Amino acid sequence: DAPFTRTVGRDTWSPRNYGDRYEGRVSVRRALEQSLNAATVHVAESVGMPAVVETAREMGFTGELAPVPSAALGTFEATPLEMARAYLPLANGGLRPSGTIAVRAVRDRDGTVEPADAGEPVAVITPAEAYLITSLLEGVVNSGTATAARALGVGGSIAGKTGTTNDGRDAWFIGYSSRLLAAVWVGFDGGESHGLSGAEAALPIWSDFMRQAIDTYPQTAFAAPAGIEFADVDLENGLLANRFCPRVARETFLAGTEPAQCQEHGGV
Repeated sequence: DAPFTRTVGRDTWSPRNYGDRYEGRVSVRRALEQSLNAATVHVAESVGMPAVVETAREMGFTGELAPVPSAALGTFEATPLEMARAYLPLANGGLRPSGTIAVRAVRDRDGTVEPADAGEPVAVITPAEAYLITSLLEGVVNSGTATAARALGVGGSIAGKTGTTNDGRDAWFIGYSSRLLAAVWVGFDGGESHGLSGAEAALPIWSDFMRQAIDTYPQTAFAAPAGIEFADVDLENGLLANRFCPRVARETFLAGTEPAQCQEHGGV
């Protein structure tokens, strides 16, 4: 299928905001970049909410979850540690750490190191699936709701996602490089509204930390694993572009899921 999803109750725009209207559809990339919630709910309902909850559990969520459509938009409470753990498999080639530890090792007076046992990591998604989502979340930083990170001096390969509750009670940003992930939540203990979005409140804090961390510990680019294919797609319909397609962009696919060839442009 073409990498498009139908939205609910509104016209939307074609991928990457290139300005062409493609009525009733939006690319998955564009939906994530601009936090288009209707598209998110549609995708979740298409795969089934029980599957969404099951995946969330596998990724690291341990709190209350229920298979209802609003869960796709963050209805249920989550701690910053849960959010960070859930994003780790995306940055870690599909591997979720089995536990979380604050002390990695203890050194005694003789210099003997006793490493802490964090357990073996668990594969919850494939490396290709992790890279695919990372590729989409790179768009959030490069051309979506988190572009301010670039203006705030964060360079290199970065992926992440902003989050904001409807009443302005919670502001989130979770972002990562190839070797470092950080999650920021801004809110009040009592649940009062502060009225700020994730991009306004959480992203500047994250950017200040991440800029200094990357300057001190340079990061490598995200490397595409086996099982990933790149292809040019027609921005008007999401199909594989031919040489007559007027607007084309490079897109990322799991091998074997590339769309059909465009038949709308060129030919007789």
